[in-house]
Amino acid sequence: MLEDDNYVADVRTSRFLVKPRDITLTLTAGDITYGAQPKFTVSADKSQFAYGEDISVLRQGTVVIKKDGAVVSGNLAAGSYTAETGGYKNANYNVIHGTAQFTVKKGGAHRHGKRAGQLRIRHRGNPRARICGFCV
Repeated sequence: MLEDDNYVADVRTSRFLVKPRDITLTLTAGDITYGAQPKFTVSADKSQFAYGEDISVLRQGTVVIKKDGAVVSGNLAAGSYTAETGGYKNANYNVIHGTAQFTVKKGGAHRHGKRAGQLRIRHRGNPRARICGFCV
């Protein structure tokens, strides 16, 4: 206890709770052609962070690819997919993970000089032209 002729101060211990700040991740993904690897960008508006921090303070996370709700990996067949961020963490932030939609387009037909592994499919009306199995 502090005392003075003009006042008496009673100092006590107080408790307070600092809640994590909400931040929302933005995930962007562009459409690709079959055989290409998808490229993702994970970002967050810097104004969401405290004290001049940025996305680099989050523990590195991952991007998971899903088709019809199931996780997929490897070579992606033509179709529509959803990508989701996950694992980005920091005790000072409540991370709201982002999602993005992207499409894998069928590859363009092209001619091959070898017969092995080729499908016997007529292409553009030319019975001698072949396309590979990855292009259909």
